[in-house]
Formats: sequence, structure tokens, C-alpha cells
Amino acid sequence: MHKKNLKLSFVSIILGMLFCLGIVSAQEQAAKQLTRETLPQKTQETTAEADKEKLEISLETVEKAMPVYSLSLKQLIEEAEKNIKKVDKELKEQKIFRENRERETKVREYFEKGNLLYGEGKLEEAKKEWQEAVSITGVSEMKGYIQEAERKAREAELARQKAEEERQRQIAAEKREQARLEAEKRRQEELARKEEKRR
Repeated sequence: MHKKNLKLSFVSIILGMLFCLGIVSAQEQAAKQLTRETLPQKTQETTAEADKEKLEISLETVEKAMPVYSLSLKQLIEEAEKNIKKVDKELKEQKIFRENRERETKVREYFEKGNLLYGEGKLEEAKKEWQEAVSITGVSEMKGYIQEAERKAREAELARQKAEEERQRQIAAEKREQARLEAEKRRQEELARKEEKRR
């Protein structure tokens, strides 16, 4: 089905390009005719040469701008099949990710409910909730998700620690600067007093 749609799309694109080139060609012909009627012979020849150059440049520009259309049909189909496989893989990964997010939400709900029940002294019920949370995380697709979550949590913690260290360094630097300014102020005041006494 995909191949049939791809072939139809390709044919539509080619026909569209041919149609556009036909329109451009018709417009150029009309412009040339109008030019021939209104310009002297020498100017017409110069204009015709310029039009030919423009057409050659236009075709080069089209070919450079759309290299996909210069592929053979076989290459195009192979490329499309690769793209389909890539998209299928990405869709599968997105689906697994969504499912894992839902599982994570359920795990958190079971865990919190277990904590509440434990706090109320309902040990058996709490144990069941926690077991339910653990059983959800046993799904094979969750293993990679859990590892990725742990990695992200470690990175977030490291980033938080670095930010805190940087904040502490800034506070220390501000305190040193404040102390330096105060010492400078005291020194200036002392110099002013000595100068006052000397007068």
C-alpha cells in the first residue's frame, strides 16, 4: 500500500513539474513574441540570448534545488523504504515511551497509596500496593526506561550540586569583596583622621 502511494506521489510530482515547466515555457514564448513585436531586430537578438541563458540557469537552479528528482526511480523507492523503516522505529519508540510514562504514573500512585496505608497501620494492604508497584516495573520495556530515569536523575543532581557550589562561590566572592570595600573604607577614614589631626 505504501509503495503504491509512493509511486502515485512520485508520478504526481513529476507531472506537476512538467506542467509548471510547460507554463513557464508558454510564458516565455508569449514574452518573446511580445518582445519581437515591440523591439528592433538587434535588441530582439540580445533579448533572445539573455532568455536562453536565463532558461539554462533556471534549469540548473531547479536541478540543484531539488536533487531528489534527479534520483532514479529505484533509488527513490529504496530511500522511501529506508525512511518508512526509520519512521516505524521512531513511532514504536514513542509508543513505548508513552506506555512507560503511564506505567511510571501508576507505580507512583501504588507507592503513595502503600505509604498512606502503612501510615494508617494497614500493613497487608500497604504491602499489596507496593507489590503492585514493583510488578509494574518488572515489564521488560520498563528496564531501559528505569535506567534512563536514573541517569537523568543523576545528571539533574550533579547539575543541582554544581549550581549550589557556584552559588556558594558567588556568595564567598561577594563577602570577600564586601570585606575589601569595608577595609578600604576604614583605611580611608583612618587616613582622613590622621590628616585632620595633622592640621
